[in-house]
Amino acid sequence: MSVAHVPEGRPLTNQRYPLPKPLGTFFAVAIILNLIALACEAVARFALRLGMPYRSPVLDEGWAPDLTNYQRLFPFIHTPGFLQTIRGITYAYPAPIAPLYGFFLSFHNPIHALEWTLSLLLAAAALGFALHLRRKGLSAAMAACVAGGALVLSYPAAFELKQGNMELFVTVLAGAGIYCFLRGKTHVAAVCIGAAGAMKIVPFVYLGLFLARSRYRALGTALLSAVIVTVVSLIYLDPSLAVAWQGVGNGLAIYQRDISPGLGFKTAYDHSVFAVLKLFLLDFGYTNNSMLPARTVHGYLMVAATGGIALFFVRIRHMPVINQVICLC
Repeated sequence: MSVAHVPEGRPLTNQRYPLPKPLGTFFAVAIILNLIALACEAVARFALRLGMPYRSPVLDEGWAPDLTNYQRLFPFIHTPGFLQTIRGITYAYPAPIAPLYGFFLSFHNPIHALEWTLSLLLAAAALGFALHLRRKGLSAAMAACVAGGALVLSYPAAFELKQGNMELFVTVLAGAGIYCFLRGKTHVAAVCIGAAGAMKIVPFVYLGLFLARSRYRALGTALLSAVIVTVVSLIYLDPSLAVAWQGVGNGLAIYQRDISPGLGFKTAYDHSVFAVLKLFLLDFGYTNNSMLPARTVHGYLMVAATGGIALFFVRIRHMPVINQVICLC
């Protein structure tokens, strides 16, 4: 990002710099996309009277469902029953997420405890961004508007607050890893990204930063970090590693079989562009309760993975580091 240069030693108090063009472009695009989303929501809700998945879960569902669903399950933590389906609920996250859920569910009002924590984390991120922009020469008012506006326009932030799950902690850990990488602390970055990848497999994509620079020891550090975090978390779930590993694996398999490929309600939660294909299939003969043919899901994953890997080696690995971060994200 290109930001106006501030001469060394000159105080920022009376400086006035315009909004950098990249930030202006970001806000223009973000505002347009949010207006389109709100227009689609209004048409689906009031004109066509459509339900899920054509309506946003942020505006159309109860608060913190991911957390409240597990309230029925976590009283059985540290027992063999926890890794089974209890009252229709199955633990369906990697093992390192369980201690986080266990911590918040130990509060008398777990929803308030989690929402306050998430709100403070998001506010801290916005404040840090504002201070960074202030140091780069923006006025205090402009820096506050930019940081606050980015937070308000962020659908992932709104979704995370509403959903009440542990994704934001994974994001913080992965973000810390990227920050350390940019500061030259390669192995600290590898530990953070490895731990984040153990919590949710997606952050492993940032291992491409090490691969592009032939930092193979850092790759090993990241994988070792992921293994250690996973093993400790499995022991937290059950002293028998074999029982805990099998239980977590079964829970993830149930989720992938019954939820991820399904059409209808859960399509509104799909994180990928594959959701667009699901919506088209709904309009071409598939019912809300039908499942996609396995070859369709596997075909999409194969194309996406092959295309992403090819793009990395052909183009992304030759980019400046900040461009690599954005492209990998």
